[in-house]
Amino acid sequence: MIQIGKHHARIEGQVLFFYLSGDLTMQDFLAYVKLAEQIVSAHGCFYIVDDLSHLATAAVDVRRAVASWLGTAPCRGIAGYGGSLKARTLFTLIVGAMRLLGTLKCPATLVRSEQEARAFVGAHGAHGYCGAAKS
Repeated sequence: MIQIGKHHARIEGQVLFFYLSGDLTMQDFLAYVKLAEQIVSAHGCFYIVDDLSHLATAAVDVRRAVASWLGTAPCRGIAGYGGSLKARTLFTLIVGAMRLLGTLKCPATLVRSEQEARAFVGAHGAHGYCGAAKS
């Protein structure tokens, strides 16, 4: 496990697993981006699996930075799971805003468990070729 502030991350091939705990700060987010960049340099793209179970909140500037970065990053799929109503709403707001603006370039979903999140990214090409994102 890789420590990022109060959070933990893990890399499995093309998949970046992020276990959020408490508030997501800009410093945390920038450290997360560096991990994603490591995956991209090895594989050409990456997938995100976020455990929202212990996420508290993220400030507006952090949410904007996440949305802006995801609009250009070679991400091929995003799955979030767990979390309070507030955490799931945060996820939905970020993804929904990106859809509305046309900047979401990969499939994104909320599921119930890490197992379902793994199935989602697997169905969208994780552990395979990093060509165009599948819909």
